[in-house]
Amino acid sequence: MRNRFDYEKTINLSAPRSRDEVFGKLSKIPGIQLIYVSALACTRHRGNELVNLQRQGVLSFLLFDEIDMITGDYINKTKQAAAQIAAERSPTGIILMTGCQSALLSTDYKLLSKEIEQEIAIPIRVHDGCRLCSFDEDEADAGTGKLGQLMYDFICPGEPSAEPSVNFIGSAELDEDNEIFSILNGAGISQINSLASCKTAEAYHAMGAAHLNIITSAQDAAIGPYLEEKLEIPWVCIGGVYDSDSLRQSYKKLGEILGINADVSEQANRLDGKLTEIKNMASDLTISVEGDAGLAKWLIKERFAVESLSLGRMQGISKEQREWFEKNAPDFRIISPVRGSGGRRGGGSGGRDSGRGQMRYGSDRQDSVKIGFAGSMAVLDRIEESAVSGPLSDKEGRMR
Repeated sequence: MRNRFDYEKTINLSAPRSRDEVFGKLSKIPGIQLIYVSALACTRHRGNELVNLQRQGVLSFLLFDEIDMITGDYINKTKQAAAQIAAERSPTGIILMTGCQSALLSTDYKLLSKEIEQEIAIPIRVHDGCRLCSFDEDEADAGTGKLGQLMYDFICPGEPSAEPSVNFIGSAELDEDNEIFSILNGAGISQINSLASCKTAEAYHAMGAAHLNIITSAQDAAIGPYLEEKLEIPWVCIGGVYDSDSLRQSYKKLGEILGINADVSEQANRLDGKLTEIKNMASDLTISVEGDAGLAKWLIKERFAVESLSLGRMQGISKEQREWFEKNAPDFRIISPVRGSGGRRGGGSGGRDSGRGQMRYGSDRQDSVKIGFAGSMAVLDRIEESAVSGPLSDKEGRMR
């Protein structure tokens, strides 16, 4: 029987969820200015990051004192700050970055943003960073989903471009070997937009003229229906989808929307064959998944021994997902920083003390990733690698 070890290599399925993620992501929107609207004490955990963004000219500070809060003068100062930034820097939009005082003072920042927008005639949005009340772990679009929606919220509907074009929506930078590129390129679709490739405000807003949004990471799945309602752009989700039937349906929808042949039968047959082969090899492995409920569900359905799902900061899963895990995997643990590292829902210790080798998958690095059939094959390749040879461990029994 193998000694239990931690398998530290990760499969990068989505963007990292680090402390500086919110400001770092929103600062990438071309033409947008961030205004930090909060008390000075709220900067203590991310001071270096905020100062760097200020030096880059994308972030300004509006810091309140006790008198501002007691008298309500912070509201007038917020309006004045937005007007000053608009006059001095001519942004295409402004995001007010709020803190816990919005909850403590019962500030309606959505109403305030509408008033400011009418006064200075540019779009105003709000990101509520309150840790007291802005997160519900049981909402599928909580935390990172709402942040993702905000990143595309300044785009307006546009007349569809003459040639078919697509947007890659999500925080993952795709591996160039993904089948999605060969399918699109083979059909003559060369206009592929992404937020990372937008260097100007004009390029960013041109995403509103695309024919299709392709969702590239599981944590951004809620952006698809949101932008379909806002921009009237249909969407398909390729990232965070792992089983061959669902991937077939996604590519079928993609082909219908773009009017191309998106035949993936060869990839599907290869995945199904690989899955059958790997199942017989991985009977002594226990798998932990980080930040991707869809991956955990797929592996459980295929009868792999999945021990737990670790949620990232400000990440939730839907009620339906949680109920599925409770019904179909009673020993499966959901670990959330909201509930603490020892928190769990849906069962007991799983495979932790079962004598199995333990693998960990996750998304704690920013790197190029594989999605679609290539992503599913990458997961199975990693399982095969560990099943055949096992990781080399150090003196503490942990994979380097």
